[in-house]
Amino acid sequence: MTIIPCPSCTTQLSYKKSHDNDILLSCPVCGQVVLFKGKKSLINQPSEKSLFKKILLDKRILGLILIIVGLIFFNFSNPMIIRIGITIIVIGILITLLKTKESSTIISWDKHIFLLLIGWILIMFVLTSNSDVTLFIILIIIGILVIRELATQFITIDFKKRLNIIIIIFLIIYILIIIHIMKII
Repeated sequence: MTIIPCPSCTTQLSYKKSHDNDILLSCPVCGQVVLFKGKKSLINQPSEKSLFKKILLDKRILGLILIIVGLIFFNFSNPMIIRIGITIIVIGILITLLKTKESSTIISWDKHIFLLLIGWILIMFVLTSNSDVTLFIILIIIGILVIRELATQFITIDFKKRLNIIIIIFLIIYILIIIHIMKII
């Protein structure tokens, strides 16, 4: 009997037969799909752990570079350049915070959700090019909240926690925008 832990909810999944081929198992608790590597697929696979750690580090560095470039764009007075700076900063934050670890046992939707978030931000950038910056930020917040709710069953717990951090950051920005509009501060 083969036992595989579910990566999302730590339920123990068991499979009675030992097969040579890959098998997809679905967790009955959380619905996460787990890929069980058979004996044939484990043979002659190169170990790329050090290369993978390098790629994760590169994503973090790229995210920080984007954030710094976006902050430089705030020195200009043109609203379009400020909006470009906000877009670059948001994408840099997404790349930095939403980096995910690769796993050979998980079929993960995290990358797809990540690309969907970046796509939403770019679409909102184009659609709100003639509008106020506050509308741009509010639409980004709405999009992140909608994508988070629609993708809840497809993403891992670690990805959800990181996405919640981004939601909290944007809600704080939203509160600051409302305070600025109401001229409370």
